Amino acid sequence: MQIEIEKIIQQRLVAEGRNISWLCRKLNWQRQKWYRFLDNGMINTHDLHKISVLFDHDFFQYYSTSFINQKEERLRNADRKIPRTK
Repeated sequence: MQIEIEKIIQQRLVAEGRNISWLCRKLNWQRQKWYRFLDNGMINTHDLHKISVLFDHDFFQYYSTSFINQKEERLRNADRKIPRTK
């Protein structure tokens, strides 16, 4: 499952009545960095941590939840492949 963290961050911006200019000022980013982030959807952990602190919101949780769900799915699939003995 692809995590679209850029969309999640944008939703938080809107929910809190903030804009991109505010975020860029707080992160000491030029707006171009924000737009590059939107284009490729990739962000380093340091910047994601800073954004999490700014919003008092754990943006890492989306990746953790995805990891757990994928792991559980792999385990379920592995259980189906094991032949049962009588």
